[in-house]
Amino acid sequence: MAEYKCKDCGETRTLHKRSMVMREGKLVTKQAECDCGTFMDQIITKEYEGIPDIQRNELNTGHNSGG
Repeated sequence: MAEYKCKDCGETRTLHKRSMVMREGKLVTKQAECDCGTFMDQIITKEYEGIPDIQRNELNTGHNSGG
């Protein structure tokens, strides 16, 4: 779930599913197009922390080292 807000008119929207598309050279959320015609910006909250950093704590991953 993500919150979006229009910078032009102030409308807010909560989206549960999102699709990313290219519009005028920008990557935007398709469902976040406001009724006034602009694309809303995502409001970053504590519930949404983005993609986590994934780190391996094993030195030997079982892959060959190219040789």
